Amino acid sequence: MQSFDLQNFKTINTIIERDSKDTTYKYALLRGAVEISQEYQHLKHENGDRVEFPLGLLVEKWLLYYYPFIESDIAQKPRECDKGAKQISFRHTFREITDYYSSHGKFSEFYKDYTKGSIPPSLVPVFRRVVKEIRTTITQYPMKHLGYSATKRYYSVFDYDRDAVVPSGKFSVDRDALIRHFGTYSLSRQYDLIFSLPGSFIAGEDVVLFPWAQIYKSRT
Repeated sequence: MQSFDLQNFKTINTIIERDSKDTTYKYALLRGAVEISQEYQHLKHENGDRVEFPLGLLVEKWLLYYYPFIESDIAQKPRECDKGAKQISFRHTFREITDYYSSHGKFSEFYKDYTKGSIPPSLVPVFRRVVKEIRTTITQYPMKHLGYSATKRYYSVFDYDRDAVVPSGKFSVDRDALIRHFGTYSLSRQYDLIFSLPGSFIAGEDVVLFPWAQIYKSRT
């Protein structure tokens, strides 16, 4: 059994404290990665000193995390919801989905449609756009920059499969499709061990969720 390296745990907490807090992307990436390491070990692929998980699982996590913020128009970066302010990259597209479900069962109905692969046909193109936008956001922003403050290297905690080709046209809109078509992301074996065992301390209230709520609890 792989031994636990306390220094790596300290490094993760240092990254959380030091890295930019301009948006909630960092918190969403860490929370998602922790939950995936805890819930989807059966989908893990070992590749040398790193492990890989389906990137579509992170996209799904972000769909679930950000839905209530988009629906309620809650800022995810300072003053984001002010008129004319720059918004998180997928808000506009995602809002089309939350607006539809505001009169069609809200989040519970959206989640049921998604898990059953029964998103209404009129929303399918929108759903395809938003999951692609979320994937791009994850890989080009928090995944790239997380840990730079400590290591001075991009993609120092997470990386992703750049050879994966996301379908440009039609693909089914459900969890299986995201797992099949959205490639993989990777992290070191040590970080996966940290996330899968005491990872709840990283994703918990004091380290990730509480700062997320405190920094973005208002629109100003």
